Amino acid sequence: MAIQDRLERVWTALRMPDHHKLDMAIKYSSDEYTVKLNQAIDSWEQATDLILKREQIMSKLEVFERLASDPNRFFEKGQRGSSVKRLEEAKVRSHFYKKLDKIDELVKDSVTVVQDKFQDVISFEGRPYLNKMAWDRTEMLYWLQEQRRTETLQQTINNLPEPLPLPANYLNPGFAM
Repeated sequence: MAIQDRLERVWTALRMPDHHKLDMAIKYSSDEYTVKLNQAIDSWEQATDLILKREQIMSKLEVFERLASDPNRFFEKGQRGSSVKRLEEAKVRSHFYKKLDKIDELVKDSVTVVQDKFQDVISFEGRPYLNKMAWDRTEMLYWLQEQRRTETLQQTINNLPEPLPLPANYLNPGFAM
């Protein structure tokens, strides 16, 4: 595969903003870095592949947590509300977290190689990936909770009774009830 195609694949996979692409293209077209380009792309591709695997696990965890972290499940009748179900959820969550912990180490090592060897910061959607890794589990749960809160507020608003009509002359200065 041509160097340009390889770079485009990495940039697309990491959803890299245009200004980051431009910075990288300028850097690796300089005399100092042109000789390191093939080696740099190899390292970027390795890190990108690991990042994509990690993001896939995070996506599956989010799908799981969408139901498993919903506090309303405690009040449901039947199996979904049972303590047996909580134990199953804990096992599944533990499985995801173990997989993430394993791949996190590989990702950190790979991203650190790129940083140390080529002075590049690998980002995902424009956010430095090591920073994203440090916060994305917490952020995912926060945004799921916010989404549930927003949905609950919207349901509450939709279920409010119609307001009583005001008298026609209510806004007149001399109106007295």
